[in-house]
Amino acid sequence: ARIFGWRLTEKSDGDYARELIERAQSVRPNNEVVRMAHGALLLYVLGDHRAARIEAEESLKLNPEFYHSINLMSQVELFGGNIDKETELAQRSIECDPAYPYLHLYQRGAGYVHAVSGRYADAINSFERADRGAPGLPHNLIGLAVNLQLNGNTERAQKTMDSLLGIAPDFNLAEAAAWPFREPADWEPFKIALSSSGAPLRIPLRIVEGGVA
Repeated sequence: ARIFGWRLTEKSDGDYARELIERAQSVRPNNEVVRMAHGALLLYVLGDHRAARIEAEESLKLNPEFYHSINLMSQVELFGGNIDKETELAQRSIECDPAYPYLHLYQRGAGYVHAVSGRYADAINSFERADRGAPGLPHNLIGLAVNLQLNGNTERAQKTMDSLLGIAPDFNLAEAAAWPFREPADWEPFKIALSSSGAPLRIPLRIVEGGVA
């Protein structure tokens, strides 16, 4: 979902994914890929920044040059509020082989770093590169729309949102995954920018006993 989707992951799905990863850890406790995957789940889905940091650190101990883990650690630092360290880590992750198929994920990560640091023009550049590397992924277009809006280019932000809605016509700000800040209030300026770019807000109906809520 963090690569291809845009919706907030249901808690039950997150818990099930955690169960599967922990099962994998019991079989391969010293595998950097498993530790990284667990850390990403903890950060992006379960919101446990402390545990995500531990998993990212353990993965990097096993393989200090594992780009996925370098990128994950940059995001742990960023969304945990440590802006002093994340820029260097994000830069390391995008210096991998230009042909690497997941480079677009690291460019997206660099976009988050620039955005949170207030470097909106640099963020736009990173999200554009991510979109060129993997065209049409919702998270890349969301990041691009947000930063275009924050950089004062409402027209391009709205065109980017139109592109997103062409790919994901059911996109709904009320159901969209927030960036995983430790403090949820830190997401608000970016959410407002996303709304200003034309993101639709539809309150989802919930089926409950006796009717619809």
